[in-house]
Amino acid sequence: MKKKNNSIGNDSRFIYIILANIFSSIGSGITSLTISWLIVQQPDGAQVYGYTFIGVTLTSFFLSPYIGSIIDKYPRKNFLLFSQIWGFSFVLALAFIAHSQDSLTIWQLVILQVVGSLYWNFVFPGIFAFVHEIFQPDQYQKLNSVLEVQNQVASMLSAGIAGLIMTHIHVSTILFINAMTYLIGFFLFLAIPYTKQNQKNRNQKVHYLESMKEGFIYLRKMPWISLFFICTLSPFIVIMIGNYLDPIHVLHTLKANPSALGTASALYAIGAIFSGIFITKWMKKRGSHTTILCTVIISLFSTLCIALSPHLSLFYLAALGKGIGNAGTRICRNTMMMEMVPNHIIGRIRSCIDGVGLGIRVMSVSIFTTLMGTIGTRGSYFTLSIFLLFSGIIIYLSKSAIDFAIYKRTKKESISSL
Repeated sequence: MKKKNNSIGNDSRFIYIILANIFSSIGSGITSLTISWLIVQQPDGAQVYGYTFIGVTLTSFFLSPYIGSIIDKYPRKNFLLFSQIWGFSFVLALAFIAHSQDSLTIWQLVILQVVGSLYWNFVFPGIFAFVHEIFQPDQYQKLNSVLEVQNQVASMLSAGIAGLIMTHIHVSTILFINAMTYLIGFFLFLAIPYTKQNQKNRNQKVHYLESMKEGFIYLRKMPWISLFFICTLSPFIVIMIGNYLDPIHVLHTLKANPSALGTASALYAIGAIFSGIFITKWMKKRGSHTTILCTVIISLFSTLCIALSPHLSLFYLAALGKGIGNAGTRICRNTMMMEMVPNHIIGRIRSCIDGVGLGIRVMSVSIFTTLMGTIGTRGSYFTLSIFLLFSGIIIYLSKSAIDFAIYKRTKKESISSL
């Protein structure tokens, strides 16, 4: 149930969501980094880790529409509570196994990595839909900004804590701590007052394929808006592909120390936090569409900077710019999606769009892996710059369709509130 309260600073629901997300993010982040390290340390671990990454991405691609259908069918609070209990039970079981065996086999590590990754594929869109359901439209900008800052702070903390403890604390202890963060998250979500919206779509026994079809039909009716949301994924797609390209670029093109990757990651997080703090002011001043176009342009020039000049200082500057561009774009996109898409279908819409983004990511990594010996990392970054330029053009051309959709949605909500 949405409360008529424009201030979120003292809203207990907001505080509980942020705290639950922080605990879960830090706990799972520490575990993910530790498990990745343990897998790579195994014989042929790097190859196994690569196959695991591809497998998780492909699985996420095929599950995305199904996840959206589940989120739209069941009460969002129950969905999040189930996700926390699922994470707690699974990780706790692996903690006991690790304690009894004194270690985990590589396949147990792989399973833990896969399940941990899929957990976030469920939870992130679930939190997005839950926030959209229980808060007011004029709170969306602030909420998305704070959630973005929280995610970046949690990432920095989990990376720092993992670096300190992963070689000094037994994996069973790390898993037990992670399990407790899920349990804390469960009780925090449980404390949030919630009344399910009375929507006919929720309790109907509709096959998930039919449910997914509704999402695709909704997007097909608004091609410019669909293209807009897909193109706003471009900075994030570039970041994900950069996770593959950056180590190769640093070691072979820049001839730099691997510690440069850590510095770049820290600068990226600083840029993202900066964007999260100030982007709402820019959105209120210039509008969401203009702001998101600017953040995509920042991502474009940051990526182009890496392609044109192989200098470590520019690589660092680009990391800062990519943090600003990607975080700013994500905040604007989430806010605009909340403003335009009806709540009863938002899970499917987001999952359909994310599925397209995953497909682009899989194809891009496959192409760049094949062509790396021919075009190198600089050629790959230049290609990504062209992709960002094309996305920016589509975003620019979609302005009238976006403005009309926001106006139509706002007018409908105003009439329904009378």
